[in-house]
Amino acid sequence: MKYSVEKILLTVGILLSAKAARAQVVASVYVTAPQVRIVSADSMQLTATARDFAGNAIPNATFQWSSNNTGVIQVDSNGNVTAGSLGIADVTASSGGRPGVIRLQVLPQRISVMPANLTIAFGSQQQYAAVAYDIHGQPIADATFAWHVLVGEGIFDSSTVPVSPGGMVNAITLGYYVVRASILYPNNSPDQFQQQFDGSTTLTIIPADYAMSTLASSSVSYPSFHILGKRGQIAMNDSGTLAFSTSLDGLTAGLMTAQAQSINALAVAGSPGLVPGSAYFDFDNVAIDSRGSVLAQASMVGAGPNLVLANQNGVTVLVTDRMAADAVLDVQVVSTNRFSLSDMGDIVLRGNFHYLGSTTNYQGLLRYSGGFLILEASSRDPLPGLNGTVSFDDQYGIDGKGVIYFSANAGSGRAIFRKTFGASPVKVLAVGDTFNGSTVGQLPQIAVASAGDLVIWGIFSNGQQFLARYAGGDISSAPQVVNINGGVSQLYAANAKSGVVLLGDAGSGFGLYRWTGSNAPPQPLLLLNAPSPAGEPVADFYSAALDASGNVYAAIRGVDTSWMLIQASPTPQLIAANGTPVATPGNLDLGPFPVPGDRSGPLHVLAGGNQPSVFQVDTQGLLPALRIGDALAGGAIYFGNNLPRKSPSGDLYVTSDSGAFHLSNTGASLLVSFPYKFPDGVTYFSPYNIAVNDYNQFSAVSNTDHGHQRLAFFDGANFNTIAYFQGAAPYTTPSPAGGVFANFKEQAVNDAGQVMVNAAVSGGPGGLFFFDGAAWQSVCPIGSCQLGGETVTGVSQLKASNSSFCALFSTGNGDSRVDCWNAGTWTSIVKRGDNTSDGTQISFVGTYDVNRRGDVAAMMYTGLNGPNVFLKTGDTGSFATVEAAMFPAPDGSYFSQIEAVDLRDDRRVFILALDFTGRVIAYEADPHF
Repeated sequence: MKYSVEKILLTVGILLSAKAARAQVVASVYVTAPQVRIVSADSMQLTATARDFAGNAIPNATFQWSSNNTGVIQVDSNGNVTAGSLGIADVTASSGGRPGVIRLQVLPQRISVMPANLTIAFGSQQQYAAVAYDIHGQPIADATFAWHVLVGEGIFDSSTVPVSPGGMVNAITLGYYVVRASILYPNNSPDQFQQQFDGSTTLTIIPADYAMSTLASSSVSYPSFHILGKRGQIAMNDSGTLAFSTSLDGLTAGLMTAQAQSINALAVAGSPGLVPGSAYFDFDNVAIDSRGSVLAQASMVGAGPNLVLANQNGVTVLVTDRMAADAVLDVQVVSTNRFSLSDMGDIVLRGNFHYLGSTTNYQGLLRYSGGFLILEASSRDPLPGLNGTVSFDDQYGIDGKGVIYFSANAGSGRAIFRKTFGASPVKVLAVGDTFNGSTVGQLPQIAVASAGDLVIWGIFSNGQQFLARYAGGDISSAPQVVNINGGVSQLYAANAKSGVVLLGDAGSGFGLYRWTGSNAPPQPLLLLNAPSPAGEPVADFYSAALDASGNVYAAIRGVDTSWMLIQASPTPQLIAANGTPVATPGNLDLGPFPVPGDRSGPLHVLAGGNQPSVFQVDTQGLLPALRIGDALAGGAIYFGNNLPRKSPSGDLYVTSDSGAFHLSNTGASLLVSFPYKFPDGVTYFSPYNIAVNDYNQFSAVSNTDHGHQRLAFFDGANFNTIAYFQGAAPYTTPSPAGGVFANFKEQAVNDAGQVMVNAAVSGGPGGLFFFDGAAWQSVCPIGSCQLGGETVTGVSQLKASNSSFCALFSTGNGDSRVDCWNAGTWTSIVKRGDNTSDGTQISFVGTYDVNRRGDVAAMMYTGLNGPNVFLKTGDTGSFATVEAAMFPAPDGSYFSQIEAVDLRDDRRVFILALDFTGRVIAYEADPHF
């Protein structure tokens, strides 16, 4: 069959027309937008595209526009949308019966939470409101919010600060928070949509119970000082440079040198220490080398003791607390002395330590050399000539060649040893040895010269005293020996060229003598009661030293001047005395503990080092109450060697060498003179620890001339022994829990004149024991005493309040708690697990104080960490926040440690704290309730 061209063309045209007709049918509609999230009140143009079954766009398609939620999105006939309420809406464009849908989210421009950046008091409520704003800054009327209080800079929901659905916050936990108002969108929203839109503000919940003010700080600087001399050792090198530690106006402590009439300060306490958050408190036990560098044991607040070397270039820390040695770990420096430093730079020290893999503490002598500690002698190891467990005292030294000499005890034995580096100790002389034709009965002291001379002070069994000098440390040759007919009191110094300086009576009366090391007897230099270079008679000797030329120097007390540094011979002259100016600046050397016991008066602090002065402190500053060197009743001198105490009414009690004194607004009185001889013939020396009440009664502990310690009680008229410690029969006191009292730890006296002690016991449990005036009772034996169903494993901080006694206890459950005892009954005051006024639980209880109302103020760690200070009231049992560590103190400080709290009956709390910069600061916190 044939077709014409026209017919074929007609057929093709028909087919093309049919295809074109089919392409005009809308198969799908697509809607697009510049973005799917739009801010309320904003507009944007949507675009719709219709396509046929082949996917081709239909150019002239028309659309019908609609929104499924016109409150959220409105759309006009041209596809222009306007955002309204917050939410999600679908916009549909239809063409040819086919719809195309796009989902849009309407967001606010911002959310404002009000009030903004608020600080409110703990326990209060705060109503918050939120407003969402559109793109024109107009409020969005129908916005609803979900409320959250967050911690962790807004990362986590707080579990302790609730907020209601309406935005009401209950401020029941201290801290820094974020209050957040959120617009929430459905969880099934597309991924490109926001799940929520937030507005936030900060909230700080602070304690409102107390207002704190700063009273004193070790950051306070003084341009210059005056010397107030301390009793202590002086040291001297061959060229005549003296080294000594002193108090400076009672405000700080200084490490000093003196050359002729020139006084220089190498270091002043009160400054930050090596360990962050620590501060230098004092420099003691000085030694000096030939170059004028001074070794000292540096007491620290906030860290253990360090050994430092000071010179004109500054202070270098050599041995830090808990430093490791070659064979042992955690070395704690116990002591150094004036013979501890050699000219080659080696140092010998006494320390405590433990061996690797053991927790048992030992004591021994260590050498510091070239930056390392080396163990030279240990109480774990036997020594030749001694039987039993070895112990060491402060009789040791090192010469210029690095040879160490030391004394050691074991049982009733005592011996002196020589030790070279890397070799075993060699016995020089021991008690019981035959020496110079007699038997050695005692070996009290040694002295070591830089050039190697060893000088021994000994006493024969017949009572004859002697000095022996081994020239150059040659113990293989017979020493030079001289008998001392009167007796030696102190062996001060030795020099290979100029001899030995000692205190005693070598035939001409009591005073300073120099022995040249020959067979000739010692010659007197300056005797007691003789005129000093200042003209006034000598009343006491503290220390002495000599140089290679034979010049002898001494620290003494005159009848009117409590401290003088003099040249005793050959040309007597005054070098320095109390009041001598020192042109060096320094900071207040504020002690970390107050004078305890007061319940009504102002804060009294200690300053100036380990022999501190007493200052009253308030918002007006420091007022001297009793400075080192001040005169007490009867001509006694206060040297700060024993810490003072205050009665509940605020009177001050102190002890000196010659007595116990009561100081009040009406004057000072002597209560008991020391040394005191009891009816049994035992002499009792000045107490090193006392406790007082408000009725001029005190208990005291001290050593005796019979080798034991006594706890004695002064009832206002009589001074009687009530217990023995560290004694042998007949000087023992049976413990009511079994065994005998062994070591004294703490004491307290209540208003009824009853005494409680914290004591260690030999042959029985230690703990708390109560003396009712007639007999001892067991109150809380460690290991069997139960408090709150927990077994007590430790006790400390024994205090008295009215007729009660309180203490801080640790238990086998890891608890720390304060409990008080009255008439046989224990009452729990505060413990781990209690809820406090910061909104969390106590995790640890530390230093505390109690007043006569039964209130307790204590440093605690809680769920908000610490250190914090809280008061628990005795009447209602409620907590008040005194100080919270998360907030800065009034001076901007953040505390690293709370050293002490001191509570008054009116609920004022005084705090002594150490901050992270190494400042010791005293604060007063005044209650608002």
